[in-house]
Amino acid sequence: IFALENLLKKFPEYPVAMGNLAVAYCIHNDKDNGLKYLNEIKKKGFDCGLTLCGHARRFISVGRTDYAAILLEVALEGNYANKEVLQLLAECHRIRKSAAKSGNP
Repeated sequence: IFALENLLKKFPEYPVAMGNLAVAYCIHNDKDNGLKYLNEIKKKGFDCGLTLCGHARRFISVGRTDYAAILLEVALEGNYANKEVLQLLAECHRIRKSAAKSGNP
């Protein structure tokens, strides 16, 4: 988080850094700051749902469905949801349910 905050001090209008910082805040239980940065990039014309889905897909691919689910739930909370958000969230729940049944929470 610190590195991204420093980057934004140098380049305050850098939307990729804002999106990455939003994700970092969200997965570290600071949804308010995460939503703040998501709203900023939305004002710049970026699709926050697409941003969050991209990160969620990467988390799913490395087995971090917990982080993916957090981001997808933030998408719902921030009204950034789209069809892909809903599909990925269902996939996260399916993966987690399957893992719990096999004894791997």
